[in-house]
Amino acid sequence: MPGHRAVAETAFWAGLTGWDLAEGSRPEFRVLKPPAHLPLRILLQRLDEERPTGAHLDLACSDVDAVRAWHESYGASVVTRQQRWTVMRDPAGHVYCLTARDPHTGSLPATAPQA
Repeated sequence: MPGHRAVAETAFWAGLTGWDLAEGSRPEFRVLKPPAHLPLRILLQRLDEERPTGAHLDLACSDVDAVRAWHESYGASVVTRQQRWTVMRDPAGHVYCLTARDPHTGSLPATAPQA
């Protein structure tokens, strides 16, 4: 989300979901934490550039390579691999990431495997 809209958009999503809002691992991140029984989190990122707001899906995976292979079996392709995430492209051309975060807590492992 563009910087000048970050506060309003963050407040919107926090109010809409009713979830707790927490600081992320970097200053530009805010995390919406759901009730404990939902293994889903929403990461909101403030951007320094002006562009239309959009969504980018990050999927937390306990085994990025296994999940990558599963997604590829359904037609996704790898765009790039980083230390803690792999950028994928779905068959329709949309980009998303598989991350080495714990699917339940959102925490990074002490030593994330090379993704």
